[in-house]
Amino acid sequence: MLGLEVVVLLGVVLLAAHTLADRFRIAPPVLLLITGVLLGFVPALRDVFRPEPPLRG
Repeated sequence: MLGLEVVVLLGVVLLAAHTLADRFRIAPPVLLLITGVLLGFVPALRDVFRPEPPLRG
């Protein structure tokens, strides 16, 4: 996945989780933690790699 797609997807998921937390009267950090754990099982998000930083020479 491209970096921008991942950022937008995570932003939408965080907003939806916060909205659901308000609706069901659950503490937002608890629902965000559960959402983060569930996102870890999404295969498409596992292929996101951080580029190697340039070596100082």
